[in-house]
Amino acid sequence: MNFLIPYLMRWNSLNRSRYYQLAVRLAQRGHFIHVLQPPSKQSTDTGFVSVDGRSHPRITLYDIPVNETFWNMNLPFDKIFKKGYYCFLINQQIKRWINDLSIDVLIYYNLALYPLSQIKSCVTVYDLGDDHIELLKAELGRFAFPWVIQQAEGWMCRMMRKSSLVTTISNDLEKKYPVPSTLIPNGINWEEIQPGAGLAIRDSLKKPIVGFVGSLEYFIDFDLILEAASRLPDITFLIAGGGRQMDRITGIKQERGLTNVHLTGGCPHAEILRAIDAMDICLNLFIKSPLTDAACPIKLFEYMAYKKPVISTRIREVQNIDERFLYYADNTEELVQVIRRILAHPEEAAEKGNAGFRAVEEKYTWDKITKQFLQAIETVKTRM
Repeated sequence: MNFLIPYLMRWNSLNRSRYYQLAVRLAQRGHFIHVLQPPSKQSTDTGFVSVDGRSHPRITLYDIPVNETFWNMNLPFDKIFKKGYYCFLINQQIKRWINDLSIDVLIYYNLALYPLSQIKSCVTVYDLGDDHIELLKAELGRFAFPWVIQQAEGWMCRMMRKSSLVTTISNDLEKKYPVPSTLIPNGINWEEIQPGAGLAIRDSLKKPIVGFVGSLEYFIDFDLILEAASRLPDITFLIAGGGRQMDRITGIKQERGLTNVHLTGGCPHAEILRAIDAMDICLNLFIKSPLTDAACPIKLFEYMAYKKPVISTRIREVQNIDERFLYYADNTEELVQVIRRILAHPEEAAEKGNAGFRAVEEKYTWDKITKQFLQAIETVKTRM
């Protein structure tokens, strides 16, 4: 089959998103993937920080031309305006792309791509990789006026009803919205998991090492991490990744003199995995909200694939995933106590790490997830 994905980041960026992983697995299974992508731009968003990388030979990338002056402006709500503009261009051109490339399946995942749900010439898949309404509220902040959110909710529900298939990353999202959907979780790529690859990082830092990997964004509880670091000066806290919160985190680190906090900045995914390998304890700490309650973090499965003890905040979807292999902490006192407990009881931590590894092996690999995704598409095709 021929798949078309209007991507919202640069394909070869620091981010290895859900769609990147699905596309690579689909290509490995013999399908052809066509990716529309925005042009590069100067940004702290790790989705636009390009790294060297080769795509699979069955994955073809196409840059969408934009107005360069507008694209490189710094605007209020920059992320919303730029994504909205890019989606507007996609909406105007999509039928030509579908016809010219003989597309069988169109995959989209942004509210601004609402017109794509009305296309009938191919299978249309609307993927809820996040709770798009809650994400919009978070990005708009105090400008998330009720009439704006009501309009967005209307678009989203119509989009779900009109699409051939709706997929969601979490049980929470599957239950939240009234239109039937298929659960397609996140996972890991076994080929990338290399135990022992983080030895050089581990040797360069004081041990034990407690760490976080991923985008440094507003929905992660960095205040909780940094407060724990100030309470545990003999433990190294490694934060691997880049994003819009980097300057704020750096400022707090310097202001408090947290010499035990190490920031890598944005780095390629292979380096992120090496950082996980170097850690003794991994953190999955989110600011609790309706947005994060529905999250299915890729980092969680990567932590588990390395058999690491994981401490998470009590967000609903993570608790759905948990089969008693996770630790929990929602405040500084609890986090400090759990870190000390793990270090004091390594046998218990190893047992939980092994249980998490078995869960990933059984349920959360991109190969198995891609098979589920293709089965859902084939089911829809038989009804068309």
